[in-house]
Amino acid sequence: MAGRLAARARRRLYCAMLQADRLVARLGPWFLLAVTGLCFLLYQVIQWPFYARGPWWIGVGTSLAAGVGVVLPLFTLTRRLGIPFRAQFQIERPALVPSLAVAAATLSLVPPLGILTAAMARYVPPEAAYLRWVATLRPESPLGWLAVVFALVLAGPLAEELIFRGLLQRLLQRLLARPVWLARLGFSRGGLAVLIGALLFGAVHPPHSIPGAALLGLFFGALLLLLGNLSYPLIAHAIWNLANLVMLQQSGGDLERLIQTPFAESSALWLLVSLFLFVFFSRLWLQARV
Repeated sequence: MAGRLAARARRRLYCAMLQADRLVARLGPWFLLAVTGLCFLLYQVIQWPFYARGPWWIGVGTSLAAGVGVVLPLFTLTRRLGIPFRAQFQIERPALVPSLAVAAATLSLVPPLGILTAAMARYVPPEAAYLRWVATLRPESPLGWLAVVFALVLAGPLAEELIFRGLLQRLLQRLLARPVWLARLGFSRGGLAVLIGALLFGAVHPPHSIPGAALLGLFFGALLLLLGNLSYPLIAHAIWNLANLVMLQQSGGDLERLIQTPFAESSALWLLVSLFLFVFFSRLWLQARV
């Protein structure tokens, strides 16, 4: 046990030595911020033509956008600069117990964020184009289902976590000055970076889901900040997308039916149960810190 903890500590120290500092030292923070924006733009532009062509093409487009627009440029950049890709982005092999705890904590967020999204949708109804796109995420063939799952559970989360947590959050942590009043409250610069990164993450989602996505971004950012391993936000993001795909499948592809979640019928009970489960499982993954 002690040997495993020591090995984990050495890996984390190695990653800490090679995170944003070395890449920023070679490129400068503002240039790297421009690279982050360019990767996000490529990710959006590449998948856009595939949106209206059915589930198989949505899967292909999202996977292509993640690979060509995000992973390949960042891998090429770090390779040319002689920086190990996994160390730069703090991608370590996750431990089993923290991974299960992170997955369970993520699932415990489904009811409260579902209630929040349903409430927002009443005031900011989703656009018709978005409803049509969501309806296509229910492929009838096994191959189409496999393409959608691969894109939205693996490729999409990898690209978005590299952009928002792997690059943006750590850049914000370096660029932001901590206000005096936040310092007095014990709010770290890392916490401020998590907050702003989460708000930006929420802002790129449809209007009715912005608050829920921002809160989810807070959770993902806290995982990276506290555990120092991008694998855990990746796991949480993948579990979240998978849970929503399953719920979409059960709803018959009707987003209006989906956002009227069964959680809303007894929202107070679901909120209490979810809060208890989230705190319980979060205590488990917090224990993974060395």
